Amino acid sequence: MDIALGLETLNDETVLNQFLEMAKNDLLSEVLRESEPTLQRTMIQNLSFQRATELFNLMPNDDVVDILGSLQVDLRKQYLSLMKNDNREDLQMMLSYDAHSA
Repeated sequence: MDIALGLETLNDETVLNQFLEMAKNDLLSEVLRESEPTLQRTMIQNLSFQRATELFNLMPNDDVVDILGSLQVDLRKQYLSLMKNDNREDLQMMLSYDAHSA
């Protein structure tokens, strides 16, 4: 996605924060999905837990697992605790799989 590539290339946290504030959740979830892991972590760190969870609820579980799997365990648990029960159970099961099993 061009926006994700632009944000990665620009590497400007002020512009990133402005984008995070202005973008609607559907666009932001797509950009998050298409971004490299480093930018994904930066984006997540600059969003509230509630907003990040809203974005995760718009994304396919396998993409959410990739992002959550790159976070520290305590952060991962906080995000999971905010998710809907069905989603949380599926994500926890998927996170327990070996990353190379697929």
